[in-house]
Amino acid sequence: MLSDAPPPAPRASLSARILGGIVSLLLGAVFGALGTVVHMVTISLAGWEAPLGLVLALIALALLLLGLRLSFESRLYSVLGAVGALGVVALFVLPSQGGSILITGTGEGPLWLYGAVIVALVIVVWPRFRRTPVRSGRPDPSA
Repeated sequence: MLSDAPPPAPRASLSARILGGIVSLLLGAVFGALGTVVHMVTISLAGWEAPLGLVLALIALALLLLGLRLSFESRLYSVLGAVGALGVVALFVLPSQGGSILITGTGEGPLWLYGAVIVALVIVVWPRFRRTPVRSGRPDPSA
Protein backbone atom coordinates (compact mmCIF):
# COMPACT_ATOMS: atom_id res chain seq x y z
CA MET A 1 0.00 0.00 0.00
CA LEU A 2 1.47 3.32 -1.07
CA SER A 3 1.30 6.32 1.21
CA ASP A 4 0.57 9.84 0.00
CA ALA A 5 2.59 11.30 2.85
CA PRO A 6 5.85 13.00 1.87
CA PRO A 7 9.04 11.39 3.15
CA PRO A 8 10.36 12.81 6.41
CA ALA A 9 12.81 15.66 6.07
CA PRO A 10 16.41 14.81 6.92
CA ARG A 11 17.39 15.81 10.44
CA ALA A 12 19.78 18.76 10.69
CA SER A 13 23.19 18.22 12.22
CA LEU A 14 23.86 19.16 15.81
CA SER A 15 26.01 22.14 14.83
CA ALA A 16 23.25 23.44 12.51
CA ARG A 17 20.66 23.13 15.32
CA ILE A 18 22.94 24.92 17.78
CA LEU A 19 23.63 27.70 15.27
CA GLY A 20 19.89 27.98 14.56
CA GLY A 21 19.19 28.29 18.28
CA ILE A 22 21.81 31.00 18.73
CA VAL A 23 20.48 32.94 15.73
CA SER A 24 16.90 32.62 17.04
CA LEU A 25 17.97 33.91 20.46
CA LEU A 26 19.86 36.85 18.94
CA LEU A 27 17.01 37.73 16.57
CA GLY A 28 14.60 37.73 19.50
CA ALA A 29 16.95 39.99 21.46
CA VAL A 30 17.27 42.42 18.54
CA PHE A 31 13.49 42.54 18.03
CA GLY A 32 12.96 43.01 21.79
CA ALA A 33 15.45 45.89 21.85
CA LEU A 34 14.03 47.57 18.75
CA GLY A 35 10.48 47.13 20.02
CA THR A 36 11.46 48.68 23.34
CA VAL A 37 12.97 51.69 21.61
CA VAL A 38 10.05 52.32 19.23
CA HIS A 39 7.06 51.37 21.41
CA MET A 40 6.63 54.95 22.62
CA VAL A 41 6.32 56.45 19.11
CA THR A 42 2.89 57.96 18.51
CA ILE A 43 1.23 59.67 15.60
CA SER A 44 -1.44 62.33 15.93
CA LEU A 45 -4.69 61.47 14.14
CA ALA A 46 -7.47 64.04 14.48
CA GLY A 47 -6.34 65.05 17.95
CA TRP A 48 -5.84 61.46 19.15
CA GLU A 49 -2.38 60.07 19.79
CA ALA A 50 -2.28 56.66 18.06
CA PRO A 51 0.37 54.27 19.45
CA LEU A 52 1.96 53.49 16.09
CA GLY A 53 5.27 52.31 17.56
CA LEU A 54 3.56 49.92 19.97
CA VAL A 55 1.43 48.37 17.23
CA LEU A 56 4.39 47.99 14.86
CA ALA A 57 6.61 46.54 17.61
CA LEU A 58 4.00 43.91 18.56
CA ILE A 59 3.36 43.02 14.92
CA ALA A 60 7.10 42.69 14.23
CA LEU A 61 7.59 40.45 17.28
CA ALA A 62 4.60 38.33 16.31
CA LEU A 63 5.87 37.92 12.75
CA LEU A 64 9.35 36.94 13.94
CA LEU A 65 8.05 34.31 16.35
CA LEU A 66 5.46 33.07 13.87
CA GLY A 67 8.13 32.74 11.20
CA LEU A 68 10.35 30.74 13.56
CA ARG A 69 7.38 28.60 14.62
CA LEU A 70 6.31 27.79 11.07
CA SER A 71 9.79 27.36 9.59
CA PHE A 72 10.95 24.62 11.92
CA GLU A 73 9.34 21.40 13.10
CA SER A 74 10.50 22.01 16.67
CA ARG A 75 9.15 24.75 18.92
CA LEU A 76 12.64 25.24 20.31
CA TYR A 77 13.54 28.03 17.89
CA SER A 78 10.39 30.05 18.58
CA VAL A 79 10.91 29.53 22.32
CA LEU A 80 14.49 30.78 22.05
CA GLY A 81 13.33 33.79 20.03
CA ALA A 82 10.73 34.55 22.69
CA VAL A 83 13.31 34.15 25.48
CA GLY A 84 15.66 36.56 23.71
CA ALA A 85 12.94 39.16 23.14
CA LEU A 86 11.39 38.92 26.60
CA GLY A 87 14.80 38.86 28.27
CA VAL A 88 15.75 42.15 26.65
CA VAL A 89 12.34 43.66 27.43
CA ALA A 90 12.70 42.60 31.08
CA LEU A 91 16.22 44.07 31.17
CA PHE A 92 15.00 47.41 29.84
CA VAL A 93 12.29 47.63 32.50
CA LEU A 94 15.02 48.09 35.10
CA PRO A 95 16.47 51.56 35.64
CA SER A 96 19.98 52.12 34.32
CA GLN A 97 22.84 53.37 36.48
CA GLY A 98 22.05 56.90 35.33
CA GLY A 99 18.43 56.45 36.41
CA SER A 100 16.81 56.45 32.97
CA ILE A 101 14.03 53.95 32.24
CA LEU A 102 13.11 52.85 28.72
CA ILE A 103 9.82 51.18 29.65
CA THR A 104 7.82 53.44 31.92
CA GLY A 105 4.95 52.37 34.14
CA THR A 106 2.45 54.57 32.30
CA GLY A 107 1.04 54.78 28.80
CA GLU A 108 2.43 52.33 26.29
CA GLY A 109 5.05 50.82 28.64
CA PRO A 110 2.85 48.21 30.33
CA LEU A 111 1.09 47.50 27.02
CA TRP A 112 4.45 46.70 25.39
CA LEU A 113 5.61 44.64 28.37
CA TYR A 114 2.47 42.52 28.73
CA GLY A 115 1.65 42.56 25.02
CA ALA A 116 5.06 41.05 24.19
CA VAL A 117 4.50 38.31 26.79
CA ILE A 118 1.01 37.53 25.46
CA VAL A 119 2.17 37.46 21.83
CA ALA A 120 5.06 35.15 22.72
CA LEU A 121 2.89 32.80 24.76
CA VAL A 122 0.15 32.53 22.15
CA ILE A 123 2.55 31.79 19.30
CA VAL A 124 4.72 29.35 21.25
CA VAL A 125 1.90 27.29 22.77
CA TRP A 126 -0.46 27.33 19.76
CA PRO A 127 -0.99 23.71 18.68
CA ARG A 128 0.35 22.45 15.38
CA PHE A 129 -2.45 21.11 13.25
CA ARG A 130 -1.64 18.21 10.96
CA ARG A 131 -3.14 18.14 7.52
CA THR A 132 -4.88 14.88 6.88
CA PRO A 133 -5.89 13.85 3.38
CA VAL A 134 -9.60 14.06 2.68
CA ARG A 135 -11.04 10.67 1.81
CA SER A 136 -13.98 10.40 -0.48
CA GLY A 137 -16.39 7.51 -0.47
CA ARG A 138 -15.22 6.46 -3.93
CA PRO A 139 -12.39 3.98 -4.42
CA ASP A 140 -9.11 5.21 -5.84
CA PRO A 141 -9.06 4.48 -9.61
CA SER A 142 -5.26 4.12 -9.65
CA ALA A 143 -5.31 1.29 -7.10
